[in-house]
Amino acid sequence: MVATWALGGAGRSYSVLEDGDEALLVKLTLREDDIDQARNDMEVLCSKHGVMREAV
Repeated sequence: MVATWALGGAGRSYSVLEDGDEALLVKLTLREDDIDQARNDMEVLCSKHGVMREAV
């Protein structure tokens, strides 16, 4: 799902910081002019896949 998000806009990338049984912690990188669309895309993907997310 995160890989799909990254493909959704120029300049988007991610790196996995922690991959546990109960949680996946990733660092997202994106362009400043893509913040609103990137947030919306993540909300849609999380909802579609039943994933809970939070910013840390």
